[in-house]
Amino acid sequence: MNKRTKLPVAAEYEVGYGKPPKSRQFEKGRSGNPNGRPKGARNKPAKRLTKIRDMLLAEAEREVIIQEKEGPVSLPIAQAAMRSLIHKAVKGNVEAQKFILSSIAAAESDNERELLETLQTVADYKDGAYAEIARRKRNGVETCDDILPHPDHIEVDVRTGDVIFMGPVDERDKKDWDDLWARKAGFEEEIEYIRALLAAPETSEDINQFVQDDLKSTNNTLQLIEQAIIMRWNRPVREVVKDRSRWKETKLRIENGVWPERASG
Repeated sequence: MNKRTKLPVAAEYEVGYGKPPKSRQFEKGRSGNPNGRPKGARNKPAKRLTKIRDMLLAEAEREVIIQEKEGPVSLPIAQAAMRSLIHKAVKGNVEAQKFILSSIAAAESDNERELLETLQTVADYKDGAYAEIARRKRNGVETCDDILPHPDHIEVDVRTGDVIFMGPVDERDKKDWDDLWARKAGFEEEIEYIRALLAAPETSEDINQFVQDDLKSTNNTLQLIEQAIIMRWNRPVREVVKDRSRWKETKLRIENGVWPERASG
């Protein structure tokens, strides 16, 4: 927040707005209104204005039915009014055109300002976090697990202005992050062991079928964990899924919001 610059004190006292003649000023320690103001007098206008504002906003959000070429459409009143105004502008109404153009310019200006503020906030955080990491390394401290979110895990979508966290943002999130990555590594090791067992010539047919079922179940659980990591922390598929042959399948599942079916048994 910018500090207000203090104005210099005038050398001579001037009479004007907020500066009555000295003979009419209140004496120190003596109230100018000994009877006090009526209870709640200061709050009533603000409450009334707030109530009116809330009523207007509620009315603007109320749904109405308008007739379009495709049939009746339900829209909030504010959106319906804006659509009507745009139709007038398209038909050549100069006042409507001016209003629409100025509204668009104002909206774009607000969006640009918000994006710049977001980018600056993220940049400031990253600079501070990287400086702290560098300071620790100089002092022989390699652990940075408590710096959350990690600066490498923060991105900004410049099209929308959304901040994207690609890793844990707090201690609770970090616990889940560590747990899921550890479980993923454990299931990957188990799959390697099962595949080695299946490749062994001494494995009997009965055991082979049992191991095949176990492999299917383990693979299914691994895919659930992989997808949870990708979707929760916006991680790239190729970083999380080791098996390249499953990249496309995993991407399609995520795009369609579909989870792997749990293995029965």
